[in-house]
Amino acid sequence: LTPHGEEIMARMDHLATPPGQIGYLTSPSWRLTGFFPESDRRIPDLTQKPPLALHFVPYGRLLPDPTLSLLPDLDHLMKRNHRLPGFWTLLPKEEKLQRLRGVFHRLELLLRRNPRLAVPQWYEESIQYLLPLDLGDGRGPIGAFVLNDQDGKLRVQTILQLEWAYQNARLLGPLQHTWLSEWKDHITRKKKMYDERFYSQS
Repeated sequence: LTPHGEEIMARMDHLATPPGQIGYLTSPSWRLTGFFPESDRRIPDLTQKPPLALHFVPYGRLLPDPTLSLLPDLDHLMKRNHRLPGFWTLLPKEEKLQRLRGVFHRLELLLRRNPRLAVPQWYEESIQYLLPLDLGDGRGPIGAFVLNDQDGKLRVQTILQLEWAYQNARLLGPLQHTWLSEWKDHITRKKKMYDERFYSQS
């Protein structure tokens, strides 16, 4: 609602020619033009108002079962090197595998003690979970593992860039205080500081 109590609507316009693939996601057929009050000329005359968007996800689905074991698909994860920072791609294969095994061992221990470490994300009409790929070397998370709850196992089948992970998690709503929101806040602060220095020097 606007401050005066007028309903706000989202306007979506169909794309005759969808753009190229966005990250790893399929190209959208619709584009969000904006959010406008019902009286705005950019909202066409409607014979019937669309229903209010109310979507609820059962609370239990927002957390993985902490008693389940992590089952990483290491072969597939190793093929996603291009989604991680450049230094990772320069490491020998055996060192990468050793580091990943160490990361998963630590994540499994942490997840059993704090299931909220897993951030839910929305992808292809289902809820998955995100865990940080943190090597413990002071860099912070360099990527996000994607977990699927299948057959009594938390299957880890791919890695996402952190920006993609953040976008998927935001589809479910505003992020609470998590490792992913902390990463985004840090990136935003760095960009703001860079912009301020750039414009002050121009």
